[in-house]
Amino acid sequence: MSDGGSERQPAAQVDSLTVFIAGDAPSSRQAMTNLTGVLDSLDIPPERLEVVDVLTNPAAALKAGALVTPSLQVKRGQQVYWFLGDLTEQRDLLAFLV
Repeated sequence: MSDGGSERQPAAQVDSLTVFIAGDAPSSRQAMTNLTGVLDSLDIPPERLEVVDVLTNPAAALKAGALVTPSLQVKRGQQVYWFLGDLTEQRDLLAFLV
C-alpha cells in the first residue's frame, strides 16, 4: 500500500480551472507551486489552467467573484467551486479536484 505521495490519481472532471494570484507575492508563488504539483499528479496539463493576476487584471477577478488571493475556481457544468488560500493542503486540494 502506498502513502499516495507519488501515486497517479484519476483525472479530474472539470470544465475549467482558474487560479487567481496577486503578482509575485509569496503566497501566490506557493499556491502555484502546490497547484502545479497536484495538477501533474492528476495528469492535467498546465495548459488547462488559466492564471489571472489580479494586480494586472482586476476586472477579470471582479467578474469571476474572486475576493481572496490566491484562490482556485473550478467549474463543473453550471456549478462553480472555490478553494481559497495558498493551496498548501495538497490532500484537500486533490480531493477537491477529483
